[in-house]
Amino acid sequence: MIAGIAAAFLGIVIWVLVVIKAASMREPTDPIAYVVLFLLVGMPGIIVVIGTYLQAIRRKPWAVALVFMGGVGILFFIVLNAWLNYYFVQNAWVRRAIAADSVVLVFALATALINMLASNVFANEVK
Repeated sequence: MIAGIAAAFLGIVIWVLVVIKAASMREPTDPIAYVVLFLLVGMPGIIVVIGTYLQAIRRKPWAVALVFMGGVGILFFIVLNAWLNYYFVQNAWVRRAIAADSVVLVFALATALINMLASNVFANEVK
């Protein structure tokens, strides 16, 4: 659950850093662009939080699918796209946040998979 919260937090941090960078350029930006950016960067982390909450607290084994769907979103939208885009911008804080988000993502996916497998093995032993 902690990794899911960290993934969502880092996605929101990346969004805030990008919005601050865009505001410092003093060019008019359409507000809908910020909403779309949040949906691309923040929503996968929120999906991971919901999945980890349902899996860890509510003990729903199917919630691992949410964790993996959010993880794929984080992998595609943040780690691959943002990493390649911000590599050329040379923004050190965003690069650090993306690197931390990728580490947290690996930890969240690994613990979600282990939790699902352990709960299935334990449930079969109890029966």
